[in-house]
Amino acid sequence: MIAVGPVASGFFAVGQIATGTIAIGQVATGVFAFGQIATGFVAVGQLARGGIVLGQLAVGLVAGGMVSIGVGWSAGLGIGGTAGPGAVFGFFGRFPSGRRQDRRPQIPQDTPPSVVDDTPPWVVDDTPPWVVEDTPPWVVEDTPPWTPQDTRPRQPMRPWRLAGAITGTVVLAVIWWFAAGSALTNVIT
Repeated sequence: MIAVGPVASGFFAVGQIATGTIAIGQVATGVFAFGQIATGFVAVGQLARGGIVLGQLAVGLVAGGMVSIGVGWSAGLGIGGTAGPGAVFGFFGRFPSGRRQDRRPQIPQDTPPSVVDDTPPWVVDDTPPWVVEDTPPWVVEDTPPWTPQDTRPRQPMRPWRLAGAITGTVVLAVIWWFAAGSALTNVIT
């Protein structure tokens, strides 16, 4: 169940060479691995490899670190299928959290004030509902505050770019398999 020692193997293992569901050690292997060389589905360490990884050198499906290689997403300094924050090259482009900014829920500061409308239905008012007559000078009256800054539609990938992105991601997947995936199958079995 709980193993502590130089070579520890158990559900919760702590040691120089630790193998378990939760492993902490210099060489840690498990579902959750924390150590200098960490291999696991969730791995955190100087050299981390596995599924979701964080480390100085991180190789995983989702990776973040000083030097990172992520098949699906990568952050830090490295390469990935899609790129997050940092100096990362993403084969399919960047995927920052701000991309979905136009879908975020509105907060009270974003919603226009409710106005009681006593005008008859045949009177047409061309004024947008977010424009208030006593609008402060720093508020832009053309657009509501929740409109995204860049409203240009995203351009589709050209066929050669798509083929290159798929090829690059497959190469990353092969690198991941030899660096981490085969070791993870040993953890499972």
